[in-house]
Amino acid sequence: MSRESDDKIMNARVGMLIDLPFFGHLALNLMLKQSDNMKTPTMATDGKILFYDDNFVRNSDQEYLQFMIAHMIGHIILQHLPRRAGRNPNSWNMAADFVTNALLLKVHQFELNYRHHILFNRDWDDKTADWVYTQIPHG
Repeated sequence: MSRESDDKIMNARVGMLIDLPFFGHLALNLMLKQSDNMKTPTMATDGKILFYDDNFVRNSDQEYLQFMIAHMIGHIILQHLPRRAGRNPNSWNMAADFVTNALLLKVHQFELNYRHHILFNRDWDDKTADWVYTQIPHG
């Protein structure tokens, strides 16, 4: 882990304690682990560890890091990991991303600019990952 990434993640989590105290408290309970072999080099979680790509962290602004950490927490609290069951992993993750992003945009109204390209569909903002999964292709 680079010192720069370490500092940026720490600052993001401390900021979350002020801006998103529920998510910030949970974020402090996740262990951090740099990973250089992620399928999508951003962030991921197994429910206990927050895996991150060093380049992603170094090149992200504070707001986007807070969003991504809260996004990982959202997957945990909505139990997306154990609920996947035998479903297509890529499609399930996409469905879970739509639901998690909708939740975060409701509870905090992040002012993300579109360069981050988050998955969001206003028509699905009150749906479950199970329902969204039935609406997307499973390739």
